[in-house]
Amino acid sequence: MDLIYPQRKANMSHLQDFVDEYLKGKKDLIGIEIGSYAGESTSMLVKSGAFKTLYCIDPWQMGYDPKDCCAGNSIVFAEIFFDFKHFMNPIIKKVKAHSEEVVNRFKDNSIDFIYIDGDHRYEAAKRDLNNYVPKVKPGGIISGHDYVDPNDPTIDAKCFKRVFGVKKAVDEYFKTPPIKTYKDFSWVQIKK
Repeated sequence: MDLIYPQRKANMSHLQDFVDEYLKGKKDLIGIEIGSYAGESTSMLVKSGAFKTLYCIDPWQMGYDPKDCCAGNSIVFAEIFFDFKHFMNPIIKKVKAHSEEVVNRFKDNSIDFIYIDGDHRYEAAKRDLNNYVPKVKPGGIISGHDYVDPNDPTIDAKCFKRVFGVKKAVDEYFKTPPIKTYKDFSWVQIKK
């Protein structure tokens, strides 16, 4: 079920490419997803069979960014849908909070995987990288969504103007582009 964007359903198949490439065959991972919204990506991550535990961090709060349509009234329904879909799944640990409020729950070098798809503004994306990359073990997967170039003429600026801070934050943090990007604008790095 898609709550906001008709193109999201089509893009989920590209997220599946990422899941197949980086999670296939892995077991007992401890992961974090920042920005779970309605749980579509959560479902794909869990269905990979790679996770022992997946912490899903999202404030499910309206109005955090007036440019982000996911921060509007639909967020209430997104949380209800997330809860309905994942209520009884013991792998998923729902954490209703802003990511910076709970970062200290996780020890440095203790997490195998992270997928960052929370607040897309530059300052927030940079903060998530600064706070959570240290939590990932060496060799662990650091990934996220909405690696969008604002100068790309093929991008629908009306739809994606809310996410233009992610690419800048990722490029500055790693000082190099991601090792791989996907058609759904997911990106991935491996922690050294």
